[in-house]
Amino acid sequence: MVAFPISLAMLLHVLAVAGFKMASEPSFKDFLLKHGKSYTHDYEARRLVFLQNHEKVIKQNKRGKLWTATLNKFSDWFEDELKTLRGYKRGTKKHSENWRSFSQAADFTLRQNVPETMDWRNLTSSKKIDDQGACGSCWAVASVAVLNAHHEIHRGKPGDFSIQELVNCVPNPRECGGSGGCQGATVELAMDYVQASGLALSSEVPYTAADGRCAKATSLLARSSGDALGGGSAFGLMGFQTLRSNAEMPLVRAVAEEGPVAISVAADAWSLYDHGIFDGECGNVVDHAVTLFGYGKERGTKYWIVKNSWGHDWGEDGYIRLLRHDDEEAHCGLDSKPEVGLACKGETDPITTCGTCGILYDSVVPHFANLDAGA
Repeated sequence: MVAFPISLAMLLHVLAVAGFKMASEPSFKDFLLKHGKSYTHDYEARRLVFLQNHEKVIKQNKRGKLWTATLNKFSDWFEDELKTLRGYKRGTKKHSENWRSFSQAADFTLRQNVPETMDWRNLTSSKKIDDQGACGSCWAVASVAVLNAHHEIHRGKPGDFSIQELVNCVPNPRECGGSGGCQGATVELAMDYVQASGLALSSEVPYTAADGRCAKATSLLARSSGDALGGGSAFGLMGFQTLRSNAEMPLVRAVAEEGPVAISVAADAWSLYDHGIFDGECGNVVDHAVTLFGYGKERGTKYWIVKNSWGHDWGEDGYIRLLRHDDEEAHCGLDSKPEVGLACKGETDPITTCGTCGILYDSVVPHFANLDAGA
């Protein structure tokens, strides 16, 4: 074999290229140290997931468009684990119509005098970003987020209600959104429970990110009432309303005129989001409950402001901005397997979901009596 000499310049070039490749691959060990993690049995599988997500981050950020991806605490999670972050499977609309508890519900269909932008992140309660952990409690977190915000708007003081009581106590006999607790439920079920039974404060029943025994707290705020039934009226909750499905204007008016709204979304593509206006592919399976805090516009691009339940260290300090199309109702998809992600047990009819990430499909707004109204 003939050995061909290699020049010093060529050798340096080869080493430089090799060094670049080594530097460009992130250290999984550094990642684990940063997030306080360690693995024994599935270390290599986790590392491969991490590297795959690193490639996704590079690919997204090379696009250089509306949003930026990042490696974060979810970057070594398996898909089944990511599903627990969502864990919200909506029941069909024919079922939810029976849950409309506010007999004199506001009409949110009118188009006049809708503000061009609305942002409720000035509320004190907007700064409280919960981390649901490895528990499919997003439905409970979203329910408490809207109750806290509306209590601040209409009663003059931020609410601080218990997520854990909802996880422990909300009945779910039809298994809508899962089998209950950390295995999933719906905002409507939570609101029904609160209206009938009241709700403790988070200091009385702290969040544990796990299922627990249902034990009633004795909060004066949440339990004492002249109402013989007790319940939500003790702190001003008069009822709730499920908005018309897949319609944009009722959602816009509700968040503009009443306050934040609990919504459902398809969030399977959100885990690597860092900042910007998300316009990624979400799919059609609505599987996560979050809270709409408003809408806005940046350099001519419209967006929705959504509060998530994955902690302050995810997204824009716990929030994500979703692209808002000029005609959200025209952006629809069909979920042909609702039993996987949407329906109550035994319901298999396909469901249409509209808007970015299905944002228009299911929206719930509580109705509070204003404190100055003497309630």
